[in-house]
Amino acid sequence: MAERGLNVDHSTVHRWVVHFSPQLLERFNGRKRAVTGKWHMDETYIKIRGQWMYLYRAVDGVGDTVEFFFSEHRDLPAAKRFFRKAWSATADRIASSSTAARPIMRRSFPATPNTVCGIDRDER
Repeated sequence: MAERGLNVDHSTVHRWVVHFSPQLLERFNGRKRAVTGKWHMDETYIKIRGQWMYLYRAVDGVGDTVEFFFSEHRDLPAAKRFFRKAWSATADRIASSSTAARPIMRRSFPATPNTVCGIDRDER
């Protein structure tokens, strides 16, 4: 802006960023491509600001990130939070998403006489 003869203070630019960022985010999210049907889940251990954390990432078939999640712990509640968050990010609610999530959610309920290690037993 100085090239055009306008003197603008850095605080003015910051106010513009604060004011217009939500509007830009809304427009960008409106133009975002839909998530494809297949996901690949990745989990890695990385250092962020001197602290080791787990990064859970879901990537669709095209290579776009569906969702990511940072956690200090690698346990079942962290994985469930990640899958709930990723599943809510999909707009199409394809059948494979709920089928894949079913075994994870089933583990949170107590075992019944017809189950072995949280997996349904086939009584044929």
